[in-house]
Amino acid sequence: MGSVARALTFDFVGAASVSQAMWSFEEAGVWVTASAWAGGVARNVHRDSFGLGVSFSGDRALEGPSQQIDGRGQVETLSLVFSEPVTLKEAVLSYWEANDEMLLLVDGEADRLSGRVFDFSAPGQDDDYKLRSIEVERVSHTEVPPASIPEPGSIIMVGVGLVGLAMRRRR
Repeated sequence: MGSVARALTFDFVGAASVSQAMWSFEEAGVWVTASAWAGGVARNVHRDSFGLGVSFSGDRALEGPSQQIDGRGQVETLSLVFSEPVTLKEAVLSYWEANDEMLLLVDGEADRLSGRVFDFSAPGQDDDYKLRSIEVERVSHTEVPPASIPEPGSIIMVGVGLVGLAMRRRR
């Protein structure tokens, strides 16, 4: 059985500074939808020349131009949901400083790189950044594995089951 891995890069940089409930991006037939959360409430995804961040009324980041994913006040999360399972190869961040930390959960688990839902957040008060781009990989099966030949015992079990079904239908 063979497979071919294909790297896909999603560039989240946009010329305008715009916030909306969610953004969708497509690359080679794979879709990703970005949504934002803070304090368990849906927020706006902010897109500009630095990438994607989180924006909402009362957010401390609205005071400046960044509207980053940050951990000050309410922990903010940028959630990326892919149309099919992918493996993270690289995430490029902007507004990143040496003391910043990023928390990544994939399908709700830490220390995982493959799945459909990628949640980027900032665990501490002084952690903040924007997601500029992400490179992922999907695996496409190029060969169908040969059908296995059932052993005689399996054939007998299937036959008994079919006879039982036929008798039950007669009743």
